[in-house]
Amino acid sequence: MIKEISRNDVIPFMRMASKEGVFFNSKEVIYYGYFIDDKLVGFVGVKYSPYKAILKNDFVLPEYRQRGIYRELNEYRMNKIREKNIKRAEGYFTPSSLPLHIKNGGKVGKQYAHSVKVTYENL
Repeated sequence: MIKEISRNDVIPFMRMASKEGVFFNSKEVIYYGYFIDDKLVGFVGVKYSPYKAILKNDFVLPEYRQRGIYRELNEYRMNKIREKNIKRAEGYFTPSSLPLHIKNGGKVGKQYAHSVKVTYENL
């Protein structure tokens, strides 16, 4: 099950996620969490502005990876963005999540040491 969660729900994951290159530098993020048996096992975030959405803070617990959870979370988040009639989204992603974003129509931009900028247009 996926539902909106609070920043407080994400706090227990921050240290582990930070070690994998996920940075929590904004408090204005809305989070969507994935639950299995009432246990939060992953989440994605989005920061909305009037003209674009910033995709932020994606993380799935290691023992729950390779099950399609991240794909479902990202799809859910993108649908929420479309519901707000926002046509542009961008974010910085690790190499492990990059193939999903390319497959879903994201365009690769600037590459950094540990992340790649991806932009979605015409959502």
